[in-house]
Amino acid sequence: MLKKLAYMVLFTLLLTSLLTGSGYKRPGSTSAQFLKVGVSARAVAVGEAYTAVTQGADAFFYNPAALARIPSVDVFASYSSWFAGMNFQSMAVAKNFVRKGVGCLSFTSLQSDEMQVRTPLKPDGTGETFYVGNYRMGLSFARFLTNHAALGLGINYLHLKMWKYAVHSFSTDLGVLFITDYHGFRFGMSIVNFGPEIKFLKEQYAIPTNFSFGAAIEPIHTALHLMTFSFTTIKLTDAEQKVRVGAEYEYKRTFALRAGYKFGLDEEQWALGCGLKMNIAGFNLKMDYAFSSYGIIGYRNLLTLGLSF
Repeated sequence: MLKKLAYMVLFTLLLTSLLTGSGYKRPGSTSAQFLKVGVSARAVAVGEAYTAVTQGADAFFYNPAALARIPSVDVFASYSSWFAGMNFQSMAVAKNFVRKGVGCLSFTSLQSDEMQVRTPLKPDGTGETFYVGNYRMGLSFARFLTNHAALGLGINYLHLKMWKYAVHSFSTDLGVLFITDYHGFRFGMSIVNFGPEIKFLKEQYAIPTNFSFGAAIEPIHTALHLMTFSFTTIKLTDAEQKVRVGAEYEYKRTFALRAGYKFGLDEEQWALGCGLKMNIAGFNLKMDYAFSSYGIIGYRNLLTLGLSF
């Protein structure tokens, strides 16, 4: 088992070297930009320093290996109004199959409102309408290889549509997570959205492959108080490497306050959020909210609902 784990770590590091060695590319040189948008309010609130923090169904987006930490069934759904009047939704259902591991089905979409088709001859509209829609459907699987190490894999179907035109593609995800006994210290690595280029009409673009390495520690861990500090370094194929840090405080495991900061970005930098957990009739309900600043662009409000049993 340890030998298999070593092979997977080496494979992850090899993919990392291929990704980070490709150099810096201009912003906007990749397609499917919706794959960069954070899906979890908890993650966004801690600046998406989340690679080693995630432990629910939202792990499919940040580090699929962390899905292995789900004890039974976990359901996740989020919604936010994106800029330019677009709507962003995401949902996932994960189930622990005991000795076989944890499986997760996920769906993410970014859609515009219906718009009128306009031409130079008919600037007020032709009577036709269209919309822009980006969709991602995924299947992920994770399991513990040892008591302290987990591995996660995922495959995703991508569908991008604009008016009469549509393209299809796929991507793969890989993640590893290591958990220690020292103050809950854990670290993980993931590569998500690794796949072929997307060809739209006569143009061909890569998708925003994302490599991340992150760590988290719990210096305060008592029955009443839980404090978690985390950091993540992220390298995208169309951007330079960035660092993100976050902090989360939980009181009685029911109420949480969060804050995060992203270094090296022109507009999107800081975020704040909170969370609430309740047990009703044996079901654990989770509600998380995040407020993030995008500078002169504006603000984003993200709400996430979760259910576990």
